[in-house]
Amino acid sequence: MDDLFTTFHTAHQARNGYTLAQTLLPTFAPRLRALTSSTTPTSFPTDLRYKTIYDPAFPATSKSETTAWLDVYTAYYRCVFALVAAEELTANGRGAEARWVGVYEAWKETVNALIKGYAAGHFAAWTVPCLYVGGKWARVLAMRADEAVARYGGKIGGYEDEDVWAGEGEAAGKHDNLEDAARLINRIFSLCIGDRYVFPKSSPAASPTGPVHRYRRPRLTNPPSNRAPIEDSRKWALYNITNLLFATYFRLNSLSLCKTILRSLRASTTDMPPLSSFPKSHVVTFNYYVGILHFLSEDYPAAEEALTSSLRLCPRPSSGNGARAAGGASSKVADRNRERILTYLIPTRLLTVRQLPSHGLLAPYPRLQGLFAPLVACLKRGDLAGFDAALEEGAGVFVRKRVYLTLERGRELAVRNLFRKVFLAGGWEEVGGKRVRRTRVPVEEFRVALNLGSGTRGGGDQVMDGGVGEEVGIDRDEAECWVANCVCKASEERAARHNWFEAIIDSVAVKAGTGNAPCVRISRQMQDRDEEDEDKNSEEAESDHDT
Repeated sequence: MDDLFTTFHTAHQARNGYTLAQTLLPTFAPRLRALTSSTTPTSFPTDLRYKTIYDPAFPATSKSETTAWLDVYTAYYRCVFALVAAEELTANGRGAEARWVGVYEAWKETVNALIKGYAAGHFAAWTVPCLYVGGKWARVLAMRADEAVARYGGKIGGYEDEDVWAGEGEAAGKHDNLEDAARLINRIFSLCIGDRYVFPKSSPAASPTGPVHRYRRPRLTNPPSNRAPIEDSRKWALYNITNLLFATYFRLNSLSLCKTILRSLRASTTDMPPLSSFPKSHVVTFNYYVGILHFLSEDYPAAEEALTSSLRLCPRPSSGNGARAAGGASSKVADRNRERILTYLIPTRLLTVRQLPSHGLLAPYPRLQGLFAPLVACLKRGDLAGFDAALEEGAGVFVRKRVYLTLERGRELAVRNLFRKVFLAGGWEEVGGKRVRRTRVPVEEFRVALNLGSGTRGGGDQVMDGGVGEEVGIDRDEAECWVANCVCKASEERAARHNWFEAIIDSVAVKAGTGNAPCVRISRQMQDRDEEDEDKNSEEAESDHDT
């Protein structure tokens, strides 16, 4: 207990919110056991009261603030006792007896005491990192409680803290503790976005060297009388709490609630600093979640903008074992964060600008390389069968990350590259005394290429099976549909008629390869079945081709 209040005293004197928040961390088992061994569940309220009110070593604060901190640490000690007991039972193989739901409830009381202190104006804005700790561990302990209920109550499966999505088979409505944690974090969000805090007269101004003031925030002149100055406001905690809400709502598959939070932030932009003024770690995570929201709404340009901004601010991947050893845990976290961003940015850019990831981009991330490298190779080759096989092989991860359908739409890029190979294989022809690429490609060649690329047998021919004619592979109509889709993607539509046609491909645009859309022009010529109109239709065909 003495060590805890020594840290509290040091942080309070220096007005360092992050050091103060460390006294509320429910982690590091030796420290927690030391706290529980220094007192007993029956005597710790009296010991805490002596340390906070009567001990002359405790920082000089107002009576109301001292009482508020006493309530916080009283609830915190109850949580520590419950947490240590649950961990000991779990370590001894008696996990069914561990009361993890009780641990979460005790931590919830700690967070409620923090919220009460801030709402009453007892805690200064430099202490907002305590809210970061309260919200984060409310989410973690709630998931731990749900996991215990699932394991010993038979309701739902476990969880992976590094994944924002719920696991397979976790139906909605069975995360009771996590849903309660979401409501608790939402209260913290409301506390920050509606900040009306005014420093009490006895509280000195916050030091500009504290962690809350290290981002060079502009001081606003003449702030409203019922609001705190923006540099001394709890609004600087908004994006951190918003990220916690996003992570929780994603786990609960409640994406509509994320949009509600975004609307609240937009409504408060007039009295908030710009996003670029907030800590980089908050901005990177916020843009990541906003990018995923746009990605799931199929607003791919907006998703690309948000994810690219997040990736640009995220530290570069470490290169070599030496760099990793020097960077330590922070380097591994940066690599993992970039990997998560790229998981959604790669499919997004595949659709928006048809850009494939390079080998150098995927090399630092073995998991991404194993997932996307086979797809990229098949897209470049125009290998439709290989693309489908690679997509199916990674289907488990792609479906869980919700990128499967987006990657499936990338099949059009493989078809386009396959058609480009057909064009290049057509060779050269003489036009006006010049040797140029052949620009008239019969659709039959596209149909055969589609069947070869798909690995289907028969090439759309009639195959006798038990006396019944069965057509397998891609037929002429489907091949025409694929070519027409290329025309639509290239934004150069031409009038179409049925019976026979030739595809006219712009040789200059196609040579650009992957990264630029080919220019495909389709001209369908109608040949009347009546012999009396055959000459007339032939003249129309020649006229259209010349045009």
